[in-house]
Amino acid sequence: MLPQQADRGLLLGLLAVQRGLLAEERFAITCGQALAAQSSKWSEIAIQQRLLSPADIQSLQQILDEQIEQQSGDLPSYLRTCSISGELRRRLTQLNAPEITALLPLLNSSEF
Repeated sequence: MLPQQADRGLLLGLLAVQRGLLAEERFAITCGQALAAQSSKWSEIAIQQRLLSPADIQSLQQILDEQIEQQSGDLPSYLRTCSISGELRRRLTQLNAPEITALLPLLNSSEF
């Protein structure tokens, strides 16, 4: 079941990958770190590791909000407009995290 409020940081990371700001491998690694830390959000870890700047996160947040709004605020509809590579899907599946695996079926597969 899809959580009504998915971790926005994970969505920001996905958007960063799609925009070419972050490598898929780094995204998957930081997802694992955020899950292990439980007290840290994905975006906080990305900033701490200097993968993205606070300004990057803010810009991505604005873009994400606009894109979700274009789908009438419906998160599952927004996710259906997103694509991830088979390799990233495999890496995220290996994390065995319910909050991530709930999102994966909604994402399109694409090699980019």
